Amino acid sequence: MDVSGVFYLDHATGSRYLHYEEEQEAGVIRTVLKITDKEVLLMRSGAVSMRMHFFKERKRSTVSVDYGVGKLMMESELLNIEEVYEDGELFAGKIDFQYELLDNGVNIGLFDVSMILEEDKE
Repeated sequence: MDVSGVFYLDHATGSRYLHYEEEQEAGVIRTVLKITDKEVLLMRSGAVSMRMHFFKERKRSTVSVDYGVGKLMMESELLNIEEVYEDGELFAGKIDFQYELLDNGVNIGLFDVSMILEEDKE
């Protein structure tokens, strides 16, 4: 899936942010990804409301998903994260992370997220 968004670096804190919107069958979903040296925070709002907070040093964290009929609470575990940024003539980068989703301590899925960042040439 290709989407347009905004990536920026907060020079004061070192935090990296990625904001984008995607059109799904259920409607528009706005996503914010925040990465710091200690955590990864993925927030989605709109047709889906979700908050996934991963801590790099703490194994498990809570996931909250509100899909309209009710709220689901699960756990997640960040397994790996890699970031590569190139600041040449045009900015480019890649963010990859893997996480495990658990329900009452039982694995319900292993997920790989890969985002390729390319500066718009216009």
